[in-house]
Amino acid sequence: MKNRYGFFGGSFNPVTNAHINLANKIQKTFKLDKVIFIPMNDFYPKQGLIFANERYIMLKKAIEQFENLEVSDLELKEERNLSMLEAFRKICSIYNKSENYFILGSDNINKMTQTKELMNYNYIVLERNKYKSVENKFDVFLGNVHILRDNPYKEISSSEVRKLLKEEKYDMLKEMIPNEVLEYIKERNIYR
Repeated sequence: MKNRYGFFGGSFNPVTNAHINLANKIQKTFKLDKVIFIPMNDFYPKQGLIFANERYIMLKKAIEQFENLEVSDLELKEERNLSMLEAFRKICSIYNKSENYFILGSDNINKMTQTKELMNYNYIVLERNKYKSVENKFDVFLGNVHILRDNPYKEISSSEVRKLLKEEKYDMLKEMIPNEVLEYIKERNIYR
């Protein structure tokens, strides 16, 4: 029987408890062998993004106690920003013996342009308050789209976390980001 892997891409700037809790919930709910975080590289066009290597290290620290979670440096090795389709192709060429699922927020799946190639992939869609319905947009994908409804984990804004870090309000961050990540950020003086 094939292993079942979920691939969770994002900037993780920084990784939050919501990311970790969601990955664990997805792994259990959809009976995946692993959820693999894929941090975006330094070419990802997002303001305030710290170096990819730092985000990768923070992810490693955040998940070290979870055997069902992993971090890949797959995108970090690229010399440019990959499109979503390019990333899917690359992941499937590397993980070609497993059943692969791409984890996306409903806001991202609503931005995707339908192509025949996209119908070849499996998706786990995280319903978000502002973007409830994905069924109407992707009727052709219904066999490949699995929706995580009623996300029990409050979304934590990474921009709010960065603001609190800049203001050194560490007590407020204890519930928002893993302790190992907070200590690493303080030690390295990141986000100041």
